[in-house]
Amino acid sequence: MLSGYREGGSFPKGVVRECVIIMESVKEMLCACRIETLGREMDGILYLSLHLASQGMPTLLGDRVVDEIVKTADCPVIYFDKDQHKPTNTAVLSKGGAVYNINAEGLGLLASGPAVLKYTRIIDHVSMICAWGDVQARLIREALSEEKISRVHSIGYPSFDLADEKFKPYYRDPKIVQKHGEGYILINTNFAPGNHAMGFERYMAMISKVEEWKELYTSPEFIEKCTRQAHYQQKLATEFCRLGVVLAERYPDRHVILRPHPTENMATYTQGPRPSNFFVESSGAVRDWIASSGLVIHHDCTSAVEAALMGLPVVHYRPVFDQASVNSLMADFGLKASRPSDVFEAIEGKLYSKEEVLETIAPYLTNTRQSACRELAKYAAQFSGGTPAWIPKPLGVIGQLREWRKYLSKVLRAKQPGVNGTKVSYILNKFPRTPVEVVRKKVERLRELEGTFPEVSVISLALNTYLIVPR
Repeated sequence: MLSGYREGGSFPKGVVRECVIIMESVKEMLCACRIETLGREMDGILYLSLHLASQGMPTLLGDRVVDEIVKTADCPVIYFDKDQHKPTNTAVLSKGGAVYNINAEGLGLLASGPAVLKYTRIIDHVSMICAWGDVQARLIREALSEEKISRVHSIGYPSFDLADEKFKPYYRDPKIVQKHGEGYILINTNFAPGNHAMGFERYMAMISKVEEWKELYTSPEFIEKCTRQAHYQQKLATEFCRLGVVLAERYPDRHVILRPHPTENMATYTQGPRPSNFFVESSGAVRDWIASSGLVIHHDCTSAVEAALMGLPVVHYRPVFDQASVNSLMADFGLKASRPSDVFEAIEGKLYSKEEVLETIAPYLTNTRQSACRELAKYAAQFSGGTPAWIPKPLGVIGQLREWRKYLSKVLRAKQPGVNGTKVSYILNKFPRTPVEVVRKKVERLRELEGTFPEVSVISLALNTYLIVPR
């Protein structure tokens, strides 16, 4: 038994009391990763955890409880950081652990110069910054002093390891196919904050209070940029809805699905009459919809990259265009179409090859030449070097009740009318309650498709908090 949690730590009393070694198969250091948005992050982190299991390493993953365990344990851990949260990172490093930054917005810094600055602020609080691609790595290094550039590596992003035709069966949802068939036309929008469910002003006010983003989102220059972008996105939302209607009328025997980003205001797309084969759907993860589609239409959404890597044709629809308000890379990704008639041509066969798509994205996404998860697991194993693992115990009865009380409180508050209800609902939707059985099924499906991963145990520690341990 290793040392327990520090007295006076911020973790709720009675939740986790000690670090223990529970299986002989666990011979390497514990890894940990907090998941903020389930639909975007869970699958990639599960895939990473299986690569870590291949190295004999257990992984703690899930909601905010992960950070509390990591911060208050007296035991070393390898922490995969996405939120640039200095207190958590500092706590990990102070106890002999490592922090690998795998920011989920790896393409975002291409669209915003100020976004690069966050890496200069966290460089002293990480062991390594894992850039999505060579271009991002170069931009980050250029902002750092010479003695710190060696901490920046072009790794890729875990989730994009799964954006591959090989994993289409993993994402294919029988319920979607039953309702919409195969080969439907998928229109992906990503027009928040302009069409944010909370409203633009309220969203900006909320995120400007988050410690990690406060400096950026209170900058007058950045606020001006976001305001311009919001007006632009509001125009695009209207135009994309019109496109959906036109396509549904043009192809009456084919379903047309408009899938707004989960943070968007659905009402923008559901007002007014629509053809019976035009649907607005926001449920499920975007890859669940991509996997059974025949074509993906976007403006500057990362889903375009996911679709192309999964072998689907991509159309970049630009009925209006403002270079200053788009993600510069995504805005150049796919067959360009400024009118519905251009989209008709794309649907009817005039498309470029997947090879051209991969050539375009390769400098920005290292996943095109290597597995990000495999590389991260190698770095983690090298750092661990056979350090005995500690495993946090599941929450006791009191701790479990405490977490459920917090969750049910949020559920009730989300039903309130007005701003508060919308804000809490937004938070809940980012990581809805996910039973451990769902996680086990995902893990087993990934093991089945990959064929080389070891057997693992998936243990529930708390609500939306899991431990994956090699057997």
